[in-house]
Amino acid sequence: GTSPHAVSNVTVRPDVLGINVTWDPGFDGGHSQQFTVWFRQITNGPHDWIIRMVPADNCSLWVGGLWPDTEYQFSVLAQSERGSGPFSQIVNVRTLSVAMVTAAPATVWPSLLLPPWDLKANRTASGILLYWAPPPPPSRLPLGYMLEFREGGSWAVLQNEIPARQHQMVLKGLVKDVSYQLRMISRNEKLVSEPSEIVNVSTAGNKMQDSGMGMREVGVI
Repeated sequence: GTSPHAVSNVTVRPDVLGINVTWDPGFDGGHSQQFTVWFRQITNGPHDWIIRMVPADNCSLWVGGLWPDTEYQFSVLAQSERGSGPFSQIVNVRTLSVAMVTAAPATVWPSLLLPPWDLKANRTASGILLYWAPPPPPSRLPLGYMLEFREGGSWAVLQNEIPARQHQMVLKGLVKDVSYQLRMISRNEKLVSEPSEIVNVSTAGNKMQDSGMGMREVGVI
């Protein structure tokens, strides 16, 4: 088998606060594929690329939490156990302005999925304790959460399948004397929420943990 081929026909459909992205998968090389959507703001930028994991077996993703009347770039990447394929062609798109939606016929809004809230982190003897509350109404209930991190560069996925019933976790295996930013995202069969508020954690003065989930051990795209 080979690594996946690039996806094709990347289509973006803008709304005021988000954009729906769809694509056609390329040849999978004989292995199941996982897609990620990469996007960044161009207006008043460019800004860092942000990564969104796509739920399994989906070829579309709603990217919410964007600014109205703002230009963005999007690209889709296919991955499998054989490696990453090439990025798709980059697509430029501008979200709608509030005035455009007011003057246009009523828009069909996607079901609302909010991120977890009240995300906090504390140091404990076992490591960094991260805890949060489930999304408040009127959000739909998520099927699970994703945890993202960065050390000053682009965001990357640290943990992709945190059960919805879980409301805390201990991060072990962190590298000593490093400052991290963490945020969480809700997900269900078809939707991925905008990110939660960011929490900052530091391992300055901590002993390096010997086991558990480590940021250096997790594959970063």
